Amino acid sequence: MRLSDDSDHGGDRRRQPGGRDRLDTLPSLFLSLVYALGLSLVYASLDFLPGMSGTIFGTISSNPGSTSAMANVLMIAGLGDARRDSGADAGSGS
Repeated sequence: MRLSDDSDHGGDRRRQPGGRDRLDTLPSLFLSLVYALGLSLVYASLDFLPGMSGTIFGTISSNPGSTSAMANVLMIAGLGDARRDSGADAGSGS
């Protein structure tokens, strides 16, 4: 006969009041560090390409045609997002 069921849980989880499990601090810290490292690598690689190409990105971004094309892409994306948001509210039934 067992008085406590604390032994039913694995080594990396603890029983919280209310019956919920939570991760230990060390695995959570590790996952946070991996996430931060991944973000920093992505941003560093995105910065590396324009830095190595020299003035190509500056020349492209100063062209009025490319500026207009980017404005149109962003406007279409914004309109699509607004349309999706209004459709989600209408279908909720409240």
